[in-house]
Amino acid sequence: MEKNITTDLHHIPNKKDIKGIIKDFDTGDGIAVTIPSYEHIRIRHFDYSRVQNLRSLLFEELRVLRKYTKTPPAVLIKIIEANKGRYPEYFKKKKNGFK
Repeated sequence: MEKNITTDLHHIPNKKDIKGIIKDFDTGDGIAVTIPSYEHIRIRHFDYSRVQNLRSLLFEELRVLRKYTKTPPAVLIKIIEANKGRYPEYFKKKKNGFK
């Protein structure tokens, strides 16, 4: 195991892109994963402003985490579950699919 590695919190959903999707989003109460700073530098510049709903935003952010970090798959699943628990109204199914 590597020693003396600095870490950062990466918020999922990120506060920059979620504000247009969740109106009452509290930036101080978000879901985050701790990752090494050198991994965070690689992914924090991604822009998800084109994404228009929470489900799609999570998909894009998790895809980036899986591709550019060593975040274990079990942690990615916990991130999904935590977001579903925190924002259940954004994961309700319509008759013809997701919102």
